[in-house]
Amino acid sequence: MAAGNEDEFVTCGICISEYNDDTRKPKLLSCSHTVCLSCLQGIFKDRAIACPFCRKHSVCGSSSEIKRLPNNDHALQILKLNKQIADLTPTMDNSWQVIYYSDKYWCFTCGFMAKTECCTSKHSILNLAEDTVKNLDAFVDLREEFKSEKTKEKIKLTMGHKMRKDIQMHLKKLAQSVEASREQVKELQLENDVCLAEIVSKLNGLLQTTEMEDPLMNTTELFLSEVASCLDDSTPEEMVNKLKIELNKSLEICEKSLQETTSLSCEYDRWKKMKIAIKISDVDGRPVSTCSLLDRGFQLLTKDGSDGVAHITNSSVRQDLILLSHVVSSLIKRFDVDKEENKEVKKCPISW
Repeated sequence: MAAGNEDEFVTCGICISEYNDDTRKPKLLSCSHTVCLSCLQGIFKDRAIACPFCRKHSVCGSSSEIKRLPNNDHALQILKLNKQIADLTPTMDNSWQVIYYSDKYWCFTCGFMAKTECCTSKHSILNLAEDTVKNLDAFVDLREEFKSEKTKEKIKLTMGHKMRKDIQMHLKKLAQSVEASREQVKELQLENDVCLAEIVSKLNGLLQTTEMEDPLMNTTELFLSEVASCLDDSTPEEMVNKLKIELNKSLEICEKSLQETTSLSCEYDRWKKMKIAIKISDVDGRPVSTCSLLDRGFQLLTKDGSDGVAHITNSSVRQDLILLSHVVSSLIKRFDVDKEENKEVKKCPISW
């Protein structure tokens, strides 16, 4: 049998009974504590087992699942070693008289030849008779193996408790990190809602302040509706990128419109300062008289911006003068383009 300091490995801490392979199998709970099968069946309640040592719960669907809990193989191994030691140790009933008269008993507890006190104190004693001595080497090896297993078990338990504490600390830090991330997400969501509300408010303000007679009203409403649709169900990063794209498109359209308006304004100013006169000559260069209007010239636009041919009552003549002015304008533009192209050609001479 195991000594007093070995009993904790082979006996149940609840019923103080020795484990066996039948009704008192040593079962491991999720908290790493060991309790016999019989005691676990007694404390099973509400589909769970509360550990009698640390009060932590191990979930079991039914009482039949308790039998499927893992066995404590180390405790079973120690029981097996104890049985083998018991088979090699003689029965000590009334053997103190034999020990008193014989020196063929060895006390493993004391570490020397057994005395009468060893029998009365229930020490671990071995008969050194001739039929037993031949098994001494095997017994000693078995005893050393038992001590080695017990030491390994203690080391594993110590390491298991340390790893358990480390895991609990890591889980605690992980839970704190998750909670901090959740709070940060809430703050970002709140900021996003505030930013979105401000943008929608500004867009609504622009829509309300835009005058209905503004020729750009339809374009503005279309642009704002496109921007609003882009902001629906968008994250802050996506919202910023979409706004940038839409604003860049709007900027390009405005720049193009500005260029066209500037070009028209310049042409408008030039026509206010321009007077068209037609001079015709024969093949020898002598002037040929046409009509006074073409000889003295006419203005399509006056300096104050009014119609220069409004005084002509004949609508056909007025239409012809307008067409003539457009022809002249087209020729001037073509000559201007040719001049620009010639400048580019001069800047990039071709070498042969």
